[in-house]
Amino acid sequence: MENATVYAEDDDVKENVVEDSTVGNEDKTRTGIWGQIAGTAGCLRYLVASGWSVARREMVLSVSGLISALITTLYPFAIAGLVGGLARHDETLIIFSLAGLAVYSIVPSFLSAMGVHYRLRVADKIGHHFDREIADYLSRPRTLSVFYDSKVADALGLLIARKGTLGQSFNILGNVAPLFISQVVLLVLAVLTDWRLIFVAIAGLGETLFQTKVMAWQAEADDASAPYVRQIQQLVSAGLDPQMSADLRTLNSQSDLHEILRKRVHNWRAPIHVRDNKQAAVSIGSSVVYYAVAAAVLISMGVDTVHGHVSIEQLTAACALVPKLTNSLAMVLASVTALGSSVHAVDRYLWLASHIETMQANEANNNNESANENDESANKNEESATLPDGVASQQDTVVDGYSAGDGAPIAVCPHQSLFNELRYGIDVDHLTITYPGHDSPAVSDLRFRIPAGHVLAVVGENGAGKTTLSLCLLGLLDYDGHIVVDGKELSGIGNWHSRVSAVFQDFLRPRMIAAEALTLGCVDGHDGVFGSAEVAAQALSRAGVEDVLEALPDGLSTPLGLEDGGKQLSGGQWQKIALARGCTRPHPLLLVLDEPTSALDPESEKRLFSAYERIAKDNARYGGITVIVSHRLPSTLLADEVLVLDHGKLVEFGSPEALLRADGYYAELRRLQAAGYRDGDGEAESAGEPEKIGDK
Repeated sequence: MENATVYAEDDDVKENVVEDSTVGNEDKTRTGIWGQIAGTAGCLRYLVASGWSVARREMVLSVSGLISALITTLYPFAIAGLVGGLARHDETLIIFSLAGLAVYSIVPSFLSAMGVHYRLRVADKIGHHFDREIADYLSRPRTLSVFYDSKVADALGLLIARKGTLGQSFNILGNVAPLFISQVVLLVLAVLTDWRLIFVAIAGLGETLFQTKVMAWQAEADDASAPYVRQIQQLVSAGLDPQMSADLRTLNSQSDLHEILRKRVHNWRAPIHVRDNKQAAVSIGSSVVYYAVAAAVLISMGVDTVHGHVSIEQLTAACALVPKLTNSLAMVLASVTALGSSVHAVDRYLWLASHIETMQANEANNNNESANENDESANKNEESATLPDGVASQQDTVVDGYSAGDGAPIAVCPHQSLFNELRYGIDVDHLTITYPGHDSPAVSDLRFRIPAGHVLAVVGENGAGKTTLSLCLLGLLDYDGHIVVDGKELSGIGNWHSRVSAVFQDFLRPRMIAAEALTLGCVDGHDGVFGSAEVAAQALSRAGVEDVLEALPDGLSTPLGLEDGGKQLSGGQWQKIALARGCTRPHPLLLVLDEPTSALDPESEKRLFSAYERIAKDNARYGGITVIVSHRLPSTLLADEVLVLDHGKLVEFGSPEALLRADGYYAELRRLQAAGYRDGDGEAESAGEPEKIGDK
């Protein structure tokens, strides 16, 4: 069994809770009833610990439900006492029995309502606690690798599909615990009433114990259906998204989507139907056995009552106990089944937490090793930190099949200059990136150098690996090989994310006030930056997209999106917002622009290139590097170096002029795009001619 370490938060204190948990781990599954019970107990212990950490007062008050359940166990004996008192004309027994019935009728209802109220409050707080923890765990890894892990995606799909289950699991536990305890009390009292009732108890307990198998079936069904849950969510999202719906209607493919969705739903429900059929067979068979045993015992006791061997009170108590046991067992079975679903969701959460913590530990070990290597290198070069020969001359190198910088030594600099400015640049050595679950790398064995203050254009056809490379330079992907920033391994730089900025092709479209959308994430340790109209206006100016304000009726106070009665932006306007947001961080050491003008008209594109030229020159004063990722070659005019990728391989590297003179892959791409522009309209041609954008 796997040891999963999880944490329950109590104010600022993290309490370490170590439990055995393997339901969510497909590689290691529980075997045997005791293994399942141990794993379930571990999940329940963590659930209770989480509730205690976030809602102690409510948990204490929710115990009133348990007191209510214990009082209800007095009902059969109050009825038996009343019948016996009436038969023997015992007024004292009648009064006490009626008093017990009165307590049974009033007090449990009050205590039960109180218990339910506070259980729901605890469940609500636990639900929010788990939501925060899941968001926290997903934000911890430095890279995006966790989002490319199919097992993580399946676990998240289950947790999202059962949104609220983690919180409601405590409410279900609150229902099960009183029922279980009252059931035990009733069983003891039943056996004390007449020894033959032990057979009824055994029949009932046999059905209860069989629920461990039912819970295992539920876990198997969840695991089998989890991938389809994720696919169904994606298909439903596609049908609800306005832009995707436009594509579906244009292609007249709604029926195709419905058919695919129907098949996915069928595949999702198939293992659940199998589980339900097994559960129904167990329930029906167990119920038949239970009622047959109960009927035989009551008939036997009735015969003995006629012959005077059993008192009328005993028979009355037995008759009242058997239905009570039946109802209680049915409720326990239903609650235990529901608890099984919740326990599996908790176990999936524990697996997710353990998996991400393992990733963090591996990242920390790698970072520490890289940091130690960085410190050793810095100490060795503290006295003389000069740029090795050959570093600055790489921009005019044309390569075919290997990268620039081949054979050149890696520059090393003192660590104190790292986060104020770049002095030497970024060295990439034998860089290979493979996404989780994939056998072939997205990019392979890249070697090149970007001197400080330079602009690098990364070009290539779609799928060449351009975005993958940019994500890696930003520190968002795990990699093999070396990325060295001013002599320091990138994986060992703790706060690299705070010194870079980027605008991605698939950018964020937050539905919020325009000023907030522009300054989202622009904190840098200063209060009052998020939502600042001044910072937002500066970002718009720096990006050269001030014209987007003309589309906002209330300026930077305008809500974005129709959901809140705001302004619906076009794709190009959203991209301008994203571009400006990427310029809110002043003087980033690395600025990545991934397809920065893909949704813009030619006139806006020309203005933006001029703005980016200014930004690149401004960043260059601090050694900042600008990387422009595009399959549109006019962007290369801004570049000192051009890096050409083809199917994940670096095929050419050098200045635009040198690559054109070499008449290789880059020159061929330029000719193909120029021919396309000439065959198109005038606007496309003007956008494609680099001379009309500006000269460096």
